[in-house]
Amino acid sequence: MITVRCPSCQAEVRGPESIVGKRVRCKRDDCRNVFVFEPPPPPPPAPVDDPWEREASALASSSYEDEFDDDESFDELPSPLPKRKKKKTAETSEQRYPLLNKYLEWCRSFAQIVLVLYLIGAAITVLGGIAVLLFSDAPSDTRLASVAFAICVGTGAAIVGYIVYVVLMASIQFVHVIIDIEKNTRRLAGKAE
Repeated sequence: MITVRCPSCQAEVRGPESIVGKRVRCKRDDCRNVFVFEPPPPPPPAPVDDPWEREASALASSSYEDEFDDDESFDELPSPLPKRKKKKTAETSEQRYPLLNKYLEWCRSFAQIVLVLYLIGAAITVLGGIAVLLFSDAPSDTRLASVAFAICVGTGAAIVGYIVYVVLMASIQFVHVIIDIEKNTRRLAGKAE
């Protein structure tokens, strides 16, 4: 429980810590003042008697400083250099969206892996069809049909793989364009201010 005094009648009002900062009404019937329930500020800390401070103040008041007051061999310090503005490089602008940039790099790698896997699958399918043509004991019509089917499937797989690669790379470039638009908008807004 916290005890505070009413600002108008100085009556003590007690309340839990949960009502600190809320408006309360004084309990006295003749006052009924509404005020914010805030505990009084803590008293300032008492000065501590520190022996090191006493020695430092004794040394500071000694005549040691008088020896250097008349010495003109000390030059004034040069004025500090003005602060230079840092130029925003590509590295700092890319750090605005680090997770998005990591995701886009992951997508680019994924698209390249998908393309390579589709091309490998197409090559294996075509080579498998040719192997059936060369090493199979089936009738020639069946062998030619399997080779034609393998070539069609391999070509289709290569085309689908390339389409998937192009779509993924286009979406990655689209996100990069959006980031560039946002960056240019921020730059122009900064110049306008």
